[in-house]
Amino acid sequence: MTQSSAIWEPPASLLGVAGRTLLIPMDVVIRGMEIMMGAMVSARSVMRDAIHGVELGESQPDPAGGVGAMFEPATNRKEKSPMTYNAEAKQDRELQDDLLKLVRYRVLFVKREYEHAFDSSQELVADNLDGTAFAGWKIAEFIQGLRDKKVRVPASWGSYPDSKYRDNGHLVGLPPEDQKYLRVYFEVEERYPREKFLFEEEQVEALREIARNTRRGEGGDGPPPPGNKAIGKAAGQ
Repeated sequence: MTQSSAIWEPPASLLGVAGRTLLIPMDVVIRGMEIMMGAMVSARSVMRDAIHGVELGESQPDPAGGVGAMFEPATNRKEKSPMTYNAEAKQDRELQDDLLKLVRYRVLFVKREYEHAFDSSQELVADNLDGTAFAGWKIAEFIQGLRDKKVRVPASWGSYPDSKYRDNGHLVGLPPEDQKYLRVYFEVEERYPREKFLFEEEQVEALREIARNTRRGEGGDGPPPPGNKAIGKAAGQ
């Protein structure tokens, strides 16, 4: 009995594809591979930027914006989430001028494991002073406020500090060795021109009155001084 051996033959469609591939110029094949590799690199960049954007709170690109929007680097996107930190934005911390400055500030405690930002406050600063002087002023004011029981013990502090620095939930002091961990963050929110001193206005008005009296004595408007009247009477006699 003769057994016929089946020989596999590739489908005609596969042969057609292979044949057409051989007809494609080699530079076109290489160019296609370069485009594919570039797309893979761009995809990796998009994934990396997306992960970085989630960590910083950045909004993700909208797929409806097209392929260009999806592959645009995160550093080139103009739309940012309000929560995104912008290192280029500089806070106004200049206090050395003669204007009236509205300053928002916050006292910070930066000891490790006890980091805390106390409530923010505002101050109108009229003096010309530097940031170090302002920070020293507000730290001294904060310590005085502790003695006056104006600050609550942060809930995250647990049993810190010792009971002698607490009073019915209020923070009445800090260990002397820990006061070095106090910091002050501040920012100038607005500036206003200062009004003139009242005594300057009074001086100006006094000078105007002297000038008016001088003009009267020289024959200007108004009655002459008493001395001129006496001289006139003597001349008439």
